[in-house]
Amino acid sequence: MGMDTEMDMAMEMEMTIDSEIEALDTTDLEACLDWDSLVLDDCDKQTIRATIKTEWKKIKRDCTHSFRVETMLLAQVPNYKRALAKLSNRCLGVKPCIEEWDDLVLEGDCTFDNIVEELSDYLPQDCPHNAKTELELHFGTRDLKRTKRALSGMCGKAWDDAVEPSQFDEIDERFNNAFMNEYVAGDTFLNTETGTFDDTEEGNNIDEFRDEEATFTQMEGFSALSQCKLNSIMCCFGRDRQPNDNNGNCADPIEENCVDADPADNSNLCFAGSENTPFPGESEGDIHCHGLAWTDDNNDPSARLRFNNFFYVSLYDHMYTRGYVENMIDSAEVPMCGCVESMPPVSRADCTEIAADTTFTIKYGPFGLEIDMKDDYEFDFNACEGINPTTGDDANNDLASYVYRLRKEGKLSEKKKSKIFKTLVGYADPNDNDNEESCTSAYERKTGLQYPLKYFSRQSPAFPPDVPCVASPSDHSMEHRTSSCF
Repeated sequence: MGMDTEMDMAMEMEMTIDSEIEALDTTDLEACLDWDSLVLDDCDKQTIRATIKTEWKKIKRDCTHSFRVETMLLAQVPNYKRALAKLSNRCLGVKPCIEEWDDLVLEGDCTFDNIVEELSDYLPQDCPHNAKTELELHFGTRDLKRTKRALSGMCGKAWDDAVEPSQFDEIDERFNNAFMNEYVAGDTFLNTETGTFDDTEEGNNIDEFRDEEATFTQMEGFSALSQCKLNSIMCCFGRDRQPNDNNGNCADPIEENCVDADPADNSNLCFAGSENTPFPGESEGDIHCHGLAWTDDNNDPSARLRFNNFFYVSLYDHMYTRGYVENMIDSAEVPMCGCVESMPPVSRADCTEIAADTTFTIKYGPFGLEIDMKDDYEFDFNACEGINPTTGDDANNDLASYVYRLRKEGKLSEKKKSKIFKTLVGYADPNDNDNEESCTSAYERKTGLQYPLKYFSRQSPAFPPDVPCVASPSDHSMEHRTSSCF
């Protein structure tokens, strides 16, 4: 185990609620000792610990809790180590400006930045420090990183206490972990069958879940999408299976007009697979890409509800509503939906973001600050509001522009943004669906080879020897959407 991992684990232990506190009924729980009456020879933590233990032993028959709990009650911090740190500061005269809070209402997201902004307006004008330091003093933390972790734990508890979890098999009992893994790979009957979802069991279930649980529960994920390192998921669909929905070109009679039907084309596949097979021009056929992204703060609604958003994007908005299914090319290396780092480079993707109406209350309890989430919350789904990375203008319904906005607002790291842009290679021009120039540049940077301008067959006598293998033009049936390069 590396030193950084050990330090993170130690910090995590320091931020957690003490197990003795979790086991207690804290209703009307009060300290047995009076802090101001304690005589301390020094303000170091060892002296404070010894003094509290000595005085507690004198009254322990009348005190219903341990000296550790007593220490945490005196500090009003639900963690023993942080309680000692806070009491050490108090002994030295370093105290919060607000000893006990009135209820502080936080309209919006329970995130560190929002809480700091609200607290900044709440501090007395003569307070000698800022809101971040105020929080450090309340939590007994030694630095900003620990303070953020303490607040994150409180916000996370508020979410979990207020919002019930849900799973994909609550949409339809068939949609278990294994099924969903196969679905995002481009398999299962949802992808392979052709026809409408109207009045089908799975269609009715998806429609009902969208109007109900998707708007008031926290959906839990499944293994294929559980470890997305770049805070983003993208689906790229290659077939339209459903007629009569004004999306794609599937039409009745489906036996003639729907087997090889196309989705509405909104992107350009650049290259794919372990051999970086290029797809110049329209050689991949019509594809439709759509994604979602979330912030680095796990308590931002975009992160908390990312699987609600994925349900909406994949199963509801694109499959149930439009009939878009299957991988864009027939390759086991290219899933239909995946973490952005596992998807091949494309010119762009559409984007949906979570719209969450939430209110939190920050109040004072027996162990200091507590956060509650009001139960009148509402969740919905909107086209992403983004920022054009080139012009700085609004650029909506574009995944790269939304990622750029998250970065500009300090909600996503520069490293993650840059890596996402290696998949969304046309990020600089969000209005250009084809953007062959971005594909050319990305391919040549990746491989050092010239990007082909058109399709050549290996059997053609005109095939240039220095041009890489190129996927064949597609009629969009899965049996034709193949390449000898894979």
